[in-house]
Amino acid sequence: LSVLKYSVGISEKGFIKANADVNKDGSINSADALKILKVSVGLETMDDTPTSEKEIVDFYNTALNKTYSQAKKVRIVTDEVCTYTFNGEKTVFGSDPIETEAEFVNGLDEDDFPVSAYGPDTKLTQNMLNSVAFIKNSNSYEIRMVIKPEKVDVKKDSVYNAAGGFPFESSIDGTELKDYTSGSVTYTGTEIKAVIDNSGRVTELTVKTPYDSVFNMKQKNGKTDKTTEKGTSTYIAKFSF
Repeated sequence: LSVLKYSVGISEKGFIKANADVNKDGSINSADALKILKVSVGLETMDDTPTSEKEIVDFYNTALNKTYSQAKKVRIVTDEVCTYTFNGEKTVFGSDPIETEAEFVNGLDEDDFPVSAYGPDTKLTQNMLNSVAFIKNSNSYEIRMVIKPEKVDVKKDSVYNAAGGFPFESSIDGTELKDYTSGSVTYTGTEIKAVIDNSGRVTELTVKTPYDSVFNMKQKNGKTDKTTEKGTSTYIAKFSF
């Protein structure tokens, strides 16, 4: 009751603000009071398990940053399936999975690249996501998120996928996106699945990026070539510590 009173501007003697922010979001409000009530009737426990979508996203970003600072080895498998058309002529690509391994000493690989160079960025926020789910297992946690659809002009940078996915820099035929006359990439809902150990580190990360792209290239003779790509790229990483 004291927390609820404080949230509406009624203070009580002996109230300790440091203990009232139970969900650790930096504010003392009705969400803290509700969590305390749930704990008091046994619906929740007073631990660091995230409950709100914001807490879950922050938990994920923190875990991935911790992974980048502590990982000793990473094994990555990437794959892509795409239907490609050039001026109406269709080709289906199904690449063989590509495996990459790297070991790190003092946070750097043999070419002085950090662990973070092998994974997505850690700047996702709640408003960038369509859905967020948190599962607590006996020996690990699992977070599942879907990034909101995002249409990105070839002359501009991605926002949502740059924050936590893998935005494209080139088309499947190798042409850099910035070199096209016009066009766009539509990321239709990047899916992220992270398995996090009890030490708060990501041990396995999967990022599936479905996309639908249209590119136009104007030639010197005035003709415009049209390329479309629709497919899914998959990234699976396993980190060792």
